[in-house]
Amino acid sequence: MIEEFKKTKASNLWFSMVVLFVVILNVSYVEAKSLKKGEEFKAKSGSGAIRIVSSDEVEIEQGPDIFLGKYTIDGERVRIVINALGTTMIRYYKISPDGLVEEKGGSIYYSKAGLVAMRSRAVEEAAKAADAALAVEARRFKGSGNGIVTDNDTKLMWQQHDDGTGRKWDDAKTYCSGLALGGHSGWRLPDIEELKSIIVKGNEPTINKTYFPNTKPSGYWSSSTDGAGMARAWGVDFGDGRIGGYYDKSDGGAYVRCVRGGADVNAKSNDGKMDLLSAVAAGNTKIVKELLDKGVDVNARDDRGDFTALISAVENGNTEIVKMLKK
Repeated sequence: MIEEFKKTKASNLWFSMVVLFVVILNVSYVEAKSLKKGEEFKAKSGSGAIRIVSSDEVEIEQGPDIFLGKYTIDGERVRIVINALGTTMIRYYKISPDGLVEEKGGSIYYSKAGLVAMRSRAVEEAAKAADAALAVEARRFKGSGNGIVTDNDTKLMWQQHDDGTGRKWDDAKTYCSGLALGGHSGWRLPDIEELKSIIVKGNEPTINKTYFPNTKPSGYWSSSTDGAGMARAWGVDFGDGRIGGYYDKSDGGAYVRCVRGGADVNAKSNDGKMDLLSAVAAGNTKIVKELLDKGVDVNARDDRGDFTALISAVENGNTEIVKMLKK
């Protein structure tokens, strides 16, 4: 009997200890989820805030308006009742490590510590994204050590170091066509799509500085002409990565980075025909413009030596193409 009493007493003592432990946990939990007078929670945009006025009063700021309300807490859920202009509004929020999360819509109102943590995460994520982008760029390009950089994505070969000379558009095309670099010929002025493919936003200048180290933070020519007027051409400002068709061909202030590879616009078919001559014969101004943008040789003749694109356009009476070829 005494032994049973001892066992019962010990069992009751153990049960009491467990209950006490659970009560302590619950009290700690409630305390952890309480709101403190003077605490403020701000929207990320800065256009709204929730301020704790007392143990049951709250102030909500929405733009220029401020509303007073009452709040209660049930676990980690906060219920706020606002009376504004005779209308009762009820909103629910969840207490989180960052602050208060609105149940409807998911808007977050950050505590002071939550704002610090959020900004720290943003900086960390931006750094990771930048590192990932640099890693992708590092795998994308390959330097050959002879002044040429190969883009593994587009298979284009780029002049690694421009000569630092500003040129007019026609002079830029002549410079590239006469360039002999790394044992290769066939260099040309890149079109705008090719040129903008090497822009790296966030860098200054906006390019991969490891592979193109002497790039000027300024405008570079492309072979693409502005459709609104043949007197202008498209270019890229590697100072900020802007792309524009505002470069006057007669302006000698833009720099040049030559490219080679891609489709050979000067290639001839087995019967000696060239794409430019075929486009001119068909009167296809769109294709003619694309070929001109790619740096096609407008003076090339067919295999018999009878025709150039200009001669063909004149004979066909296509004055629009004649104007394009004479630019």
